[in-house]
Amino acid sequence: MSLLEIPESVYTIDVHVIDTISRINGLPVDFFLEPCISGFARLNVPSLSFLVQHAPSQRKVLFDLGVRNDWPSLSCAILE
Repeated sequence: MSLLEIPESVYTIDVHVIDTISRINGLPVDFFLEPCISGFARLNVPSLSFLVQHAPSQRKVLFDLGVRNDWPSLSCAILE
């Protein structure tokens, strides 16, 4: 058993990171990290997607964490 208590397995997958070329700029650091570090108040982060493939079954799953197409309808706090 690992520190995270994930059971051992003989199964594996391939994970591919896809850079969507979208960026989210100016996110307040305190949304994600504590305590705040002086002079480090905002984050500029990539918006990524992940392709997960299970080779034996040929199954694929895409986790798209990309920016929404209708980003103007995000909450006011996020838009600010």
